[in-house]
Amino acid sequence: MSDDHVNKTVATYNAIANHYAVQMDAYTPVNDRELFLSYLHPHSRVLDVGCAAGRDSMFFTKHGHMTTGIDLSEKLLAIARKKAPALTFLHDDIRKKMFADESFDAVWACAVLLHLTRKEIPTVLKIFYAMLVIDGLLYIRVKEGQGERDVSETLSAHQSRHFTYFMPDELKKIVTDAGFAIEKITHSNEKDMNPNLRDMWWVTVIARKA
Repeated sequence: MSDDHVNKTVATYNAIANHYAVQMDAYTPVNDRELFLSYLHPHSRVLDVGCAAGRDSMFFTKHGHMTTGIDLSEKLLAIARKKAPALTFLHDDIRKKMFADESFDAVWACAVLLHLTRKEIPTVLKIFYAMLVIDGLLYIRVKEGQGERDVSETLSAHQSRHFTYFMPDELKKIVTDAGFAIEKITHSNEKDMNPNLRDMWWVTVIARKA
């Protein structure tokens, strides 16, 4: 399978890293993070998938959890390491198994699976399943919609990124087919966080390894 969609998207993130890191605070899924925290056991080992500049890794660490961040953008990882030198940030591909079985209590995948093709998602979820302990927690946030396409927008400084869109029922089926039990599934609009943000709907799933 060609990696063009990933390579092009990573190249965009490397090119816009400083711009993107500054913008990301405005797009923080505050309610989702608080909900995720409410499901976590104390001192959980959290894997922040697609950690970018470390925004959520730092948040979970601040709340007493042991967080590891992974990303494919070296430029974003460099920013994360500068912001939080005490944390672990690794250059890794989520399509490959990076850690031993049951290495984590929770996986946080915020706005990252949407950069893969639809066919790649089931394999990635199986990898997450293996890396989680029994009853481990999974969080996924993706854009609501249908199809796949490359998109250039203000947030990406008008450079192209690949997106795959999901409807709630489809995402629910993909997650349950991978062996997870759904705890909660929601959808929300960015304008609910800030009226100056985009009119864009997102789907969020919180599930547990059965």
